Parts: sequence; structure tokens; C-alpha cells
Amino acid sequence: MSLLGVVLAGGRSSRMGTNKAQLRWHGVPMLDRQVGLLKSSGCDAVVVSGPHVNGHHCIPDARPFRGPVAALSTVVAKLSGLFCVAPGRMVVVPVDMPFLDAALIRHMASHAAPLLAYAGHPLPLAMRVDAASSAVLAHHAQHPSPSLQELWRMVPGAVWLPPENTAALGNANTPAEWEAIVRQERSSGRPS
Repeated sequence: MSLLGVVLAGGRSSRMGTNKAQLRWHGVPMLDRQVGLLKSSGCDAVVVSGPHVNGHHCIPDARPFRGPVAALSTVVAKLSGLFCVAPGRMVVVPVDMPFLDAALIRHMASHAAPLLAYAGHPLPLAMRVDAASSAVLAHHAQHPSPSLQELWRMVPGAVWLPPENTAALGNANTPAEWEAIVRQERSSGRPS
């Protein structure tokens, strides 16, 4: 079974006021950090859902700024040939979660549920990629306001895992949230 890693990086970053993909974490742009994380977690291929960035395989959203469901629908449609022999899985991480680690990603990828995430955190997520899930994504992406929460209601057998490490699931949407994350990292003794 193939494992595809997807970094969601197609948003406007309007609340942040700057492109979140370019925020630096330990001297590395967040986009590069998340791509490296997925590779080190065992993904067979990694793509960026969003505009073209040199050095990365990017898939621009067919319907930009419509959120993660529309973005994932585009990714699955574009890469359907990647999973033509056997069903695969995809692990999806947002670009703005600096505390994610490979153990958490591998744990998610190891579950067979058709769709799963940690309770209270719709991202990151792991999802089976097959004809049924592709159809659900494509259908739901046509909704005027597709949401991850609604996707859970549409996928039979979707699972919410109990969060084991909620600190790893923190993300930053505003400069104040990013500064809080940086302060937290500095207080741990590691420079961010």
C-alpha cells in the first residue's frame, strides 16, 4: 500500500499577514520542514497542495481558497494514477504545525480506518485513497463551503483517535499565536 504525504499550503495566510509556508522554524521554512517530516515518516511521495514553490512537487488548488477538502479533492484527482494498482493512504499535514513529529505521523498512517484524526483536531489527518474516498472528496468539494467536520459525517467508519500529545497538534494562524509557539520552543531550551 502506498503512502502519500500532503502538505496543505494553499491558504491566503490572511490572519498571519505573511505566508505561513515561509515562516522559519529552527532556521528552516515551515514548508520545507513539513515536507521533510513527511519524508522521514515513511511517505513514498510528498506533494504540496498550493501554489508552485521551487524544489517541491506542487499541485495548485483547482478551486483556490476553498479550504482543505477542496484542496485534497484536487490532489487526489491529479494523482489518481499513483494509486492505480492498490489502494493507498494519504497523510495530510498543515504547513503551520511546527511541533508535529514523525512518530505521530507514523501512528496515524498505521491505522486502517478510512479517515482519522485526533479528537478535537481535524488536522493532521490520514485517509484511505481509493475510488470511494475520491468520490466522497469530489462530491463534498462541490459544496459552497466544504468543511473537514462535514467530511467526517460523510465517510463511514471515520475514527477520532484520543489525542496523545496535544502540544504537537498546536498550529499558528496569527502573529500572536506564532510568537507564543516560538516562546514555548525557546523556553524548552531549543532555539527556534
